[in-house]
Amino acid sequence: MIIAQKKILKVPKDIDVNKKYYIMVDASAENIAKLDIPKFEEGLAIQPSTKFGITSRKNVDGYYVVEKSLPKEERFIRTIYWEWQLYNGDWQSDYKDIYKECYPKTYYEPFGIEMFLRKNKTGKEIIVTESSNDIDIRNIINLYLEVFGYCEILDENLNSLLTDIKYIRRNWEILPPDVKIEIKRTRAHKKEESERKRKDYDQVRLDTLEEYNPIERNIGKNGFQGYYAYVFGKICVLESPVYGNATYIVDREGWEKSSMETKRELIGNKKFLKRIEHDSKWFNEIKKLF
Repeated sequence: MIIAQKKILKVPKDIDVNKKYYIMVDASAENIAKLDIPKFEEGLAIQPSTKFGITSRKNVDGYYVVEKSLPKEERFIRTIYWEWQLYNGDWQSDYKDIYKECYPKTYYEPFGIEMFLRKNKTGKEIIVTESSNDIDIRNIINLYLEVFGYCEILDENLNSLLTDIKYIRRNWEILPPDVKIEIKRTRAHKKEESERKRKDYDQVRLDTLEEYNPIERNIGKNGFQGYYAYVFGKICVLESPVYGNATYIVDREGWEKSSMETKRELIGNKKFLKRIEHDSKWFNEIKKLF
């Protein structure tokens, strides 16, 4: 199971919280750099820096929860120094404590989640955390999402939870980024894009392509946040689940070479059969394609 979004609010239904799982990402140079270490060192345990966000801060420093269901209580806020002038011209000064009616707060201990540098059974270098009954697995997942932007969930045998879907990892980046290409957009499309709240990872597009039974599924060097290549009978679909990109349809023959080009090169050389934007028409366009 691959999760690639900003945050999860609840544990995915496929996960049994009473079982053991491993949350992991590849120990790529980019991911190693995010942990502020120079290189992979097997067995090393690391707590990510608090610079990444609220989950990282809770993991190291703990946190407070405001108990709004309880009555307010008088709480010391700060001490101020002030001075005033008397009628005779003399000055006096004093310190005054400031109190305010506030809801009580409860302090919770840090999660204490550590990320371990390991090698899996095939010798691949990974960054991994084992779930436990002491820590909510949701917090582990959210920490990985905050630091890396994605994570993979493995069972106790270090097998992916989606064992029936295999991705071939390619050693190149599929449709590598280039200078932004200006595409003429309709006013309606601009409005739809501006009103859309989530512009991050959208799993439903990948699930839709799965319904058409691809012969082969490929993922590039840039991992699960980049483009995927779904190979079918006569075509290959280059799809990014990140909203705001577009879907490119290329000929199955020679799709590898086409996928190594940037979008600018692909469009300039007219090496794609069709381009489908991520808008409300996307699903109908895919349906017509097949």
